[in-house]
Amino acid sequence: MKKPFDPAKRQGFALQLYTLRYRKGITQRAVSKLTWVPLRTVENWEAGTRVPPQYLQGVVLEKISELDDAMPSNIPPGYTDGV
Repeated sequence: MKKPFDPAKRQGFALQLYTLRYRKGITQRAVSKLTWVPLRTVENWEAGTRVPPQYLQGVVLEKISELDDAMPSNIPPGYTDGV
């Protein structure tokens, strides 16, 4: 039986991604659309089961950082559809 994911065990890129996404007030789906990365991949990154190459980590974190804090209006139309 698979153990449930414990968010307190996040570290490295997974922790950075979760923390930044939480601060910006956006969903994993919004990160997926903003970065053109499949949602399942973003989920895996945040769960710590997969880690993107170093250069991609920087690109993803930079894209999210460019958003205004908790300002979904700064996200292009359609990026939060169905969220």
